[in-house]
Amino acid sequence: MIEPILSALAALEPETVALAVIIFFLAGIIKGVVGFGMPLFAITLLALIMPLTTAIAANVGPSLITNVRQAFRGPYLIALVKRLWPFLIPAIGLIWFGITIQLQVNEAYPGLMLGLLAVSFAAISALRYEIRVTRAQEKPFGFALGIINGLITGITGIFIIPGGLFLQSLGLKRDELVQALGLLFMLSTAMIGLVFGAKAIMTPPLLLLSALCIPPALIGLAIGERLRNLLSEEMFRKLFLAGIAILGVSLIIRNGASLLVNA
Repeated sequence: MIEPILSALAALEPETVALAVIIFFLAGIIKGVVGFGMPLFAITLLALIMPLTTAIAANVGPSLITNVRQAFRGPYLIALVKRLWPFLIPAIGLIWFGITIQLQVNEAYPGLMLGLLAVSFAAISALRYEIRVTRAQEKPFGFALGIINGLITGITGIFIIPGGLFLQSLGLKRDELVQALGLLFMLSTAMIGLVFGAKAIMTPPLLLLSALCIPPALIGLAIGERLRNLLSEEMFRKLFLAGIAILGVSLIIRNGASLLVNA
């Protein structure tokens, strides 16, 4: 039992482990304060210093654990599943195809898409642009956006665009929305983990790296939840969005330059 763990640990670079642990600690704080943003922050930042597949794999453990807690923390789970299934089924089911696309194209393309998504999310959130979807529009819109969300999640590891924005457009109460987001994030992360396992991407070293990132993420989350009442959530949110925008621009420049050089 100990030997496989030691072997997997030996295959990891100490600098990679240290950076991932620090990043997920900070990502946990962000999620604790503003209620979202762990994968968006962690994957976007990690993608600047390691392959995107490695960054996504590292996120599986922390994201799954924290979102299981969020998805089951409330009385609305069954009602949300009944209401959101037309969106959730394609959003989860098409992740497999998105990951297949990611593995078959130049890595710069998913990296560029991730950067564009990060900048788009920061801009939309900063402008507080709100869309409202009526109950009559909910199922067809949800199904179409679920398809898009599943593919984007598979390609980039990010599931908040357009999924998170769609859930925000439904007029859910705050507690319902938090639980709905947790449900989407939990199921998406679980599917990523399953597909990575089936495609032999989640190697023992990456599985160990993901496991090592869980404790700092949980510690950061607990700290963030305590800080929520002490800090200005609005100011923290603006700083977070500014940081995400900067990371997104960095990814766009890096991957765009790579594509131009190899054109």
